[in-house]
Amino acid sequence: MKPFLSVCMIVKNEENVLRRCLDSIKGIADEIIIADTGSVDQTKDIALEYTDMVFDYTWEDDFSKARNFAASKASGEWIFVIDADEFVDRDSFIKFKEDLKNNPPDYNILAVQIVNFVGINGKDTSLNYHERLYKNDGLISYYRSIHELLKHKESKERKGFSDFQIYHSGYMKNIVNEKEKSIRNLTLLKKKKEKEPIDYYFLGNEYDQLGDLDKAIKYYQKGFQLKDDLNRDWVKKLLLRLVNTLHKANRNKEALEIIDSCEQIYPYLVDFKFYRGIIYFDEEDYENAKEVFEEILKKKNELKADSSNDFLEYLPYKLLGEIYESENELHLAVHNYSRAVSINDADDYVWSKLINLLAKHSPLDELTEFLNNNLLTKNNITPQRVIKILLDVPDLNAQKLTRSLLDEPELSIDEKEALFIKNLCLDGNTNEVVKIIAEKSPSQIYSLLTKGIFTIIDFIILTIELQSQEYQKMLYDIKFDKSINNLFHVLFNKKHKKLDEFEEELFVSILKQANVLGWETVINHLNSKMKYLSLNAKTKLKKIEKQIAKNAAPRYVQYENNQENRKKEIEEIKKEIENLLSNQLYEEALTIVDESLKSAPSHVELYSIKAVILISLQQLDRAIEVLEKGLEMDPNHVDCLYNLAYIHEQNKNVHMANKVYEKILGLTNDEEIIKEIKDQLNKHDKKKILVGSPIHQKPQILKYFLKSLSRLDIEGIELHFLFIDDNDQKESSLLLEEFSKAEKNVVICKSDFNDKYERNNQTHFWNEYLIWKVANFKDSIIQIAKEFNFDYLFLIDSDLVLHPYTLQQLLKANKDIISNIFWTKWQPDFPALPQVWMFDQYEQYIKFRGEQLSKEQIIERHKDFVETLKKPGVYEVGGLGACTLISKKAIKAGVNFSEIKNISFWGEDRHFCIRAQALGFDLFVDTHYPAFHIYRDSDLRNVEKYMESVDIAYLFRN
Repeated sequence: MKPFLSVCMIVKNEENVLRRCLDSIKGIADEIIIADTGSVDQTKDIALEYTDMVFDYTWEDDFSKARNFAASKASGEWIFVIDADEFVDRDSFIKFKEDLKNNPPDYNILAVQIVNFVGINGKDTSLNYHERLYKNDGLISYYRSIHELLKHKESKERKGFSDFQIYHSGYMKNIVNEKEKSIRNLTLLKKKKEKEPIDYYFLGNEYDQLGDLDKAIKYYQKGFQLKDDLNRDWVKKLLLRLVNTLHKANRNKEALEIIDSCEQIYPYLVDFKFYRGIIYFDEEDYENAKEVFEEILKKKNELKADSSNDFLEYLPYKLLGEIYESENELHLAVHNYSRAVSINDADDYVWSKLINLLAKHSPLDELTEFLNNNLLTKNNITPQRVIKILLDVPDLNAQKLTRSLLDEPELSIDEKEALFIKNLCLDGNTNEVVKIIAEKSPSQIYSLLTKGIFTIIDFIILTIELQSQEYQKMLYDIKFDKSINNLFHVLFNKKHKKLDEFEEELFVSILKQANVLGWETVINHLNSKMKYLSLNAKTKLKKIEKQIAKNAAPRYVQYENNQENRKKEIEEIKKEIENLLSNQLYEEALTIVDESLKSAPSHVELYSIKAVILISLQQLDRAIEVLEKGLEMDPNHVDCLYNLAYIHEQNKNVHMANKVYEKILGLTNDEEIIKEIKDQLNKHDKKKILVGSPIHQKPQILKYFLKSLSRLDIEGIELHFLFIDDNDQKESSLLLEEFSKAEKNVVICKSDFNDKYERNNQTHFWNEYLIWKVANFKDSIIQIAKEFNFDYLFLIDSDLVLHPYTLQQLLKANKDIISNIFWTKWQPDFPALPQVWMFDQYEQYIKFRGEQLSKEQIIERHKDFVETLKKPGVYEVGGLGACTLISKKAIKAGVNFSEIKNISFWGEDRHFCIRAQALGFDLFVDTHYPAFHIYRDSDLRNVEKYMESVDIAYLFRN
């Protein structure tokens, strides 16, 4: 009988995980085919225990070729593909097979859901879909050398999705490091000569995994630029990865801008909302973070997760717990941590956080009762795990609770001995520890250290406390999985060695546990070594110090007293230096601060004072060096940061100044400093916009135009005006002069022309000469905008009356060329039409090239176009004019109104639009706040009504 379901695998050196995979499918799969690509461990022997269909395959740097080789040996109706580091739930797999047999799908290719266990111990998950089931008809095969996909030889793919889940552990951190997957994947991707857009997404993933964030971002951006469809699943995942990578690279502003857009495109996805919350959380903007996470929890049933279901409930609760703990809202912290572990009780970190809060604020008997009723009753809990959780709690009494587990029968002899030694350390009984260690060989000591109970952290603390040369030598001699010799050099030999990320994490953990023990000798020694840490590690330590201060034991009272003495000492030095500076005795002031630093090199305030002196001497580079030294000791020192931002301003580095100012806003409650910084940020962030208009206008119309300009909302805008006065009525010129006196930054250029413009209450009469004269005026305004580096040029006709929010709305649209809409009856008996069009001279309907439309179709499409523009929004059009915002980018690219000789006339705006499109700029119209067009004198009757209707907006502006 022909098999129904064949399982195909390719493997290499998978002895650690293969058995788990095969156990999950044996007896359910009708046949198992395994292609081994060169294993040198026990992989093949294990495979042969489950199937005799094990084949050798010579690896060709191509996953598709290997998969297709395995498939060539399969005889089942369907082929199911699984990897060695994956497994399935047997009951679910049985049901999946039965459904496939009894209810055959209409599809010939099915993607199943992959649940990836990620992180160091796999407690977190991420989700994606892969094509893993397909019809074995000889017509479907894999292609692509890596990140392979399925295709039909005759392009008859019928693809669908299944809810069936495969569990994947290959991205747990220790396994990724072991297999060096990223380097392998990168090599294969780079070999691919003709890259598809999706390849850049995969390249970004591998560089992200390797920690090369700049390259990852570059490839993500390139992949997005080359996409052919925004709705492709990989595009959505690319955007999520890009946001996360930008955040890791501390480019949060860019990440948030992408999130803003993506929340509009994917409003149903929780992922972008969650990443917004994470950014706020990491920036310690806890109010906004709380708002995001609480909103997610409120709408969790309406939202869907793409990356991880943890984003919907578990992680928001966990992070809310952290926020409320930092704000000392302990009952809310306990509530949220409790909700988090009720959803995912595999997270030992949350258990430790919860127990720590209870340990600090509850009697010991209540804590013990909580552990007995909640933690110890869990099915997946073991004595080893309870010990690990309790030892991760930064509280001495909580850690001492582990001694009650010394007699647990599930513990090995080594685990019991390690726990006994650990509790001796917790009691401060170092003499007994020394006696036990003296009887051990180095290999026995190493075996104890690997149990995760009495750890390398404890041994290092013991070594520092006892100042033992013998223990130092032991530590150097032990062959750890990862070298930490640089850490030993820093701790023991006074050598300045650069620590890697793992060693810095270890240093932080050592100091944290030393504080739990209260061993002052060790704490002081470690504090003296903090100068060798990166800014990131120091920031982590500062957070730990804050937590310690909240839970301060009596031994910290002396520390607080020292802090008070230090403040008094600093104040005295500041007074003396201020006196010297007032008399311009800069060198004397420097001498005093340098002497003070010799006796108190850790007084960060002194670095700030010295920097101020150097700034007064215009020695800005030296001042930066001094401030950086201070910030190495305290990355959040407000005075140092403020002075650094000031120097960046002096050096015209506004971007860096803003970055530092924004950090200070998250650190200080000083209202005066906050106001000063916000004023600076507003000044820096202002868009410089030139309003330009060639003016030949009747005074009764012009006055309304000018009045509307004076009422524009210009918050965050530095507005300049350039008017070309081509008026033939003196009163109009006087109105311009009055405007220039009332408003800032107004320039009026008088035209030398004396041409007459013909218009009546029917229409305007334009000859071609006048059109190109106006075009030249507009081009001269464009040139001024370019020469003076304006961010935007707002070209506007002088017979328009603007809504106060016009400029703000056009800026918000973030387009290079966009017009504000207005409606006009071009003939008195015509309906009002917008000034924008779609094609050719003035066609206001959508028509595809070569399409033949009947008169009725044209009327219907014209109606649709007009009705659409009556709804507030931003719409792409083919032509625009008269009220147009143009970006610096478009100006630099060469947009202008000059004549294009080989097209018909029909106004300068048409020539501008054709040129803009040829330069690669799409054209848009914004319909939120239509302007009022005074096309003929009779329109003046309604202008007052329009002005009244926008008066409320004007009042709110003020």
